[in-house]
Amino acid sequence: MKEKIRIGIIGAGRMAYWHLMAYQRIPAASVVAIAGQRRHNIDRLQKKFSLPRGYSDYREMLAEQNLDAVSVTTPTHTHCPIVIDTLEAGCHVLCEKPMALDMEAAERMIAAEKKAGRILMIGFSQRFYKEFSAIKQLIDQGKLGTVKMAWYRRGINLPPQKWYREPDKSSGVAGELAIHGIDWLRWIINSPVAQVCAELTEHEQYQGVDDNIWILLKFENGAIGVVGASYRFPFLKRDIGVIGEKMALTVERGRVVVEPYGDYSLGALVMRFIKYSLMVPYWLLYNPFTRELQHFLDCIRTGAAPAATSMDGKISLEIVLAAKESARSGKKISL
Repeated sequence: MKEKIRIGIIGAGRMAYWHLMAYQRIPAASVVAIAGQRRHNIDRLQKKFSLPRGYSDYREMLAEQNLDAVSVTTPTHTHCPIVIDTLEAGCHVLCEKPMALDMEAAERMIAAEKKAGRILMIGFSQRFYKEFSAIKQLIDQGKLGTVKMAWYRRGINLPPQKWYREPDKSSGVAGELAIHGIDWLRWIINSPVAQVCAELTEHEQYQGVDDNIWILLKFENGAIGVVGASYRFPFLKRDIGVIGEKMALTVERGRVVVEPYGDYSLGALVMRFIKYSLMVPYWLLYNPFTRELQHFLDCIRTGAAPAATSMDGKISLEIVLAAKESARSGKKISL
């Protein structure tokens, strides 16, 4: 592999910005072009990140630039054709989540990955937050004992882009946000999901677009997982908890806090409150996308499988679709 990996970005919106911010911190990365739909966005990102070329047609970029890798940061409904075209052009691909709107598209993407002999990594960025990596390590080391229950809850405003409000283009809060929690729970519990049960609400203005969802996951090893996601809880806060046989943990301002059971003294509670209040928020310290994209490039160089494979993307999408079916039918869905 050459010294610098030639990279293209497909998509010129919010996620393209974060990928570009990350790539500029990686010495082995050379972003040489960006493709998007809106010329204004392309020009803005070209100027900010000093990108040599901008394209209104990603196929033209693929044909001209001799790229090694591509980040696909476009709306969900466009992922399948773009990823397949990019793999067929001989590029490794990091595709933002969810990988597709339905299982048929996900399977086509995986088939294209196998045929091309290239990497298709899915952008489950939660695996690359330092605090979440630390949680995974603690669980794998057995510090908590067997995990009995874990949860992930997050809320944001409904994003302003029009496609988020169109059910044929977006997978709603379940696929666009809750899927992060689904993947994270699958990763830390390390057991297949056996059963899914969910309830959701739909946005009163945008029919068919779910804006709140609660999902209960039963894992084959007996653990219970809970995922909550909302487009009506605009506080940018993740509520994380893991309960093991020996200890429990949570995340406070980016720090993993592990506590044994049984200490209910007032002094201990006061000390915990003071300790949590003095913690520096994690988002001031590092960019998880840099860790994610560095891992992607490392996999390209070494040939190793990525942490978040295309199969991870497919399985998490299957769980999202099962959750929606459970909410519609009022039944538990077995996988």
